[in-house]
Amino acid sequence: RLDCIRAYNDFLTDFASVDPDRFVLLTAVPLWDVKAAAAEIERCADRGHHGVLFIGKPTKIDLPRLSDDHWEPIFKTVESIGSSINFHTGFADFDEADFRRVMKRDLDRSDYAKNSSTILLNNAEAIADVIMSGVADRYPGVNFVSVESGFGWVPSFVETMDWQWLNSGAQKAHPDREMPSTYFRRQFHGMFWFEGESVKRVLDLYPDNVMFETDFPHPTSLSPGPASSAKNPKEVVQDMFHDLPASLARKVLSENAARVYGLKLPAEQPA
Repeated sequence: RLDCIRAYNDFLTDFASVDPDRFVLLTAVPLWDVKAAAAEIERCADRGHHGVLFIGKPTKIDLPRLSDDHWEPIFKTVESIGSSINFHTGFADFDEADFRRVMKRDLDRSDYAKNSSTILLNNAEAIADVIMSGVADRYPGVNFVSVESGFGWVPSFVETMDWQWLNSGAQKAHPDREMPSTYFRRQFHGMFWFEGESVKRVLDLYPDNVMFETDFPHPTSLSPGPASSAKNPKEVVQDMFHDLPASLARKVLSENAARVYGLKLPAEQPA
């Protein structure tokens, strides 16, 4: 199993070798062995990887919660190399019957639309677990990314965490910790691709935490085809940023990602 993980990560390195400044690599890790995972993260960082693809709900496969000290070797390694932990919505709470129908391609389109909508919220639990259990406090140098999960819902969720932190008495129980929103602003990032007004209206709240993606090549991506109503990425960007400050557009479209993943930006960026 470990050989398979290493082979996959080496394939990524080879695949990106044609243009390592364009392809941003995330390391797959052997979740069943934290020491081997930490070693693999270091090995791949030396080979040009820029982050780590991680599991948002390890309890689903009988592993400890993210808040458990079990994961310390991984978090410490990521922090020491200045890398990032990336949670993907794919590790979600699928209904088994629905999942089997999806695989057989006979799921009703209304169910597919429902699943494609609700799956975006699956990373909320991972965000709350990392922030409210003290993981972000213990590892202040780790960047956490909620991948392919949208962003319009984030401000409401962060506000909810703050309110519940105070209302439940957690602040009194943990007086040494900051408010959840403080950790989110400092260490968390999210992405959007099709959202419009829901994101546009909150960009001023979290300008340093938002990144743009296209979701290519998934069926929900910004790659219009005969059965898609999606606009192409250029149109989405123009619609979103044409009346917003250029400095904000640069953050969302390039600078935030460059900072999180340790990328070099061109000396001159387009207007």
